[in-house]
Amino acid sequence: MEPLLVVGSGRWVSGTGSSGRPKQRGRRVYLVTFGAVLEPSVLSAPRPLRALGKVSRGEVRGAILDCVVKPAASAGRPRSSQATLVKMAVFEECPKHFHVAVDFSAVVRSLPYKTALRDRHGFATHWSANHSMFWSALRYGTTATAHKPIVDATPLTWTSSEQPIDCPLYTFTSPR
Repeated sequence: MEPLLVVGSGRWVSGTGSSGRPKQRGRRVYLVTFGAVLEPSVLSAPRPLRALGKVSRGEVRGAILDCVVKPAASAGRPRSSQATLVKMAVFEECPKHFHVAVDFSAVVRSLPYKTALRDRHGFATHWSANHSMFWSALRYGTTATAHKPIVDATPLTWTSSEQPIDCPLYTFTSPR
């Protein structure tokens, strides 16, 4: 099959997805998990890792904002343009770990951001690309299940517009 141009992106890809549309590389929305790291791993990691014991939601939010402003240049393909963060919500769960729903202004690959979080802040993260809409990632943080009976009812939110997150299912506001 001939390479296809992804309309509006200026990028060429080869092949198509199961729907017949061009394969998309990366996502706009991710659910980022800041996993609890065991103490032996913290001490023996080749690059220093941070345990989450004393980490706050504000520190997690600050680390995400930092890695978006300055992603790791050595990770992944060179970017032709820099995406910005549109909004995010930071959820803290027990045992202590964090989930962050992030929405970018454009399709991005997660590796430069994941690497920046690891190298500059010492956070081990997983970037889930299973969410195509921001409300879906928010739902993960706000919905109680049998496995997760207690949820963070007051996530720390951030938007580039300084407005509350406007989602049909949820309305969050928090100080900047």
